[in-house]
Amino acid sequence: MNSFKRLSFVAVLVSATAMTPLIAQTVADEIAPSAQLDIPDGQQLFGKNDPNVRRATAQVNGEIITGTDIDHRLALIVAANNNKLPPEELARFRAQILTNLIDETLQIQEAAANEIKVTDEEVDQYFNRVAQQNFGRPAGEVDKYLISIGSSVATLKRQIKGELSWSRLLSRNVR
Repeated sequence: MNSFKRLSFVAVLVSATAMTPLIAQTVADEIAPSAQLDIPDGQQLFGKNDPNVRRATAQVNGEIITGTDIDHRLALIVAANNNKLPPEELARFRAQILTNLIDETLQIQEAAANEIKVTDEEVDQYFNRVAQQNFGRPAGEVDKYLISIGSSVATLKRQIKGELSWSRLLSRNVR
C-alpha cells in the first residue's frame, strides 16, 4: 500500500483534533515559584513501563481507557507518517489521542443513553468497506497489517463504532 493511501486512511480514522497543538500556560521565570521538591535520593517517581501489564490511564463513567488503547492509535499515526515522527511529537500526539478516546467514549455512552444502537455486524460491514477502499485488500489481510504496525482491528472497530453512534445521534437530533 502506498503511503498516500495509508495517510488518507488514517486521516479518515483519526480525528482532525489529533493534529492540533495543545495549549499550555506559561509563566515568566521571575513570577514562577522557585520551590524544589524535597524528594529523598534513590526514589523512583515513575515505575518501569511493562508492556505486559495493562493499567488504566483514564476512566470514563466506569469504562477504562488503557495505555495500550493509546499506543494502538499512536501506531496508526506513526505508520501513516512512514515511521518518521520526531520524539517530541509523540508525547503531544499521545496527549491528544487520550483526549480523543475520552471524547469518543463519551459519545458512545451518550448514544447508548439515547437508545442509539450500532451492531457488531454494522461495524464489521463498515470495516470491510474501509479495508477494501483504503487498503485494497480483504479485512483479514488488513488485520495482519495492523498487528504488524503495533495496532489492532479492535482499535479501528471501536473508532468506527464511535463515529457511527455519534453520527446517528446527531442525525436523529437534527431531525
